[in-house]
Amino acid sequence: MAAMKITFYVLFAVIAGLAGYLCWQNRASEKVVVTFWSTLTLGAMATFVSLLFSLRSETKEAEFLSIYTIERKTKLPLVPHDQMWVRGYTDRQTHLPIGVMIEELRATKPEIFKNEEDFGTDIYKGFALRNVFDALAFAYRRGWSSKVRRFQIPHHASLKYSGLAEEANPSDYVELARFQELFPKRYLGKPEPAGPFTRFGVPQGTVVSAKDDDFSQELVLENRFSTVRISLSFTFGSRGSGILQELLPLNDKEDDRFAMLGFVVKIHAKLNPLRIGHPDMERHKRWVDGLIAELRETMESERHWKTVSEEFVLRKRIPAPAK
Repeated sequence: MAAMKITFYVLFAVIAGLAGYLCWQNRASEKVVVTFWSTLTLGAMATFVSLLFSLRSETKEAEFLSIYTIERKTKLPLVPHDQMWVRGYTDRQTHLPIGVMIEELRATKPEIFKNEEDFGTDIYKGFALRNVFDALAFAYRRGWSSKVRRFQIPHHASLKYSGLAEEANPSDYVELARFQELFPKRYLGKPEPAGPFTRFGVPQGTVVSAKDDDFSQELVLENRFSTVRISLSFTFGSRGSGILQELLPLNDKEDDRFAMLGFVVKIHAKLNPLRIGHPDMERHKRWVDGLIAELRETMESERHWKTVSEEFVLRKRIPAPAK
């Protein structure tokens, strides 16, 4: 492919050079000058039209469900002390545990915990946003060209770390304080001193904006190469722990202490069609793919449920140790 490109460039340069030479030698001829400029104009127009129709918009999308299983009274995630393996499904814990944010809220706004019939939907809208921030802060704390490497250890455990890619690119950073400003109605935890997980990198020149209403919260990252939209929409709230009632197990009275909150996470990335063939576009595609992968790994309940159910099956097969 490279050889073909070089051959084409050389051939084009030779032909263009010969045409320019002949035109210069006959520059006193009005006919030659008119022919030259009209041909050049038509060629430029044809090239422009051809490029315009060949540059097509490209999008990358993902949509998944993120479920929080909580205790109705305390609003804390369901994490049985004798069944800690369930935590991988019930608690979207990333950098800042939800329990810490709950206690901070309890100290400043105790009234929101008095009504058990209120499942804490508004609270968890903020917590879900904080999960988005923490996932991106882990993946891109060193810059937007960072790469997350994962190693899956059989049955529930996993290891992952974020390191710089082979080639670092200039980054802007979104600090937690700035993220909180984008969503002033949501509680995202107390401000933290500067540290490795208090910001995430985005391509240089990225404009960060947000939308927050009763139906959804949306984070927008827009730059010359792409526009990425990450939205959270509250979908359902129901009493009980669902299928976890059978796994733990819980009787009906015990199960009624809990509730499930479901959020649909949508990621939509549109790549700029006018730069689709730019040499830097591949880096931006990798950034978008990595962003989607990290959010799915952190927040997608279907993935977490698969891990937890495998753990449950394994525990059932292994006989209990003799006392």
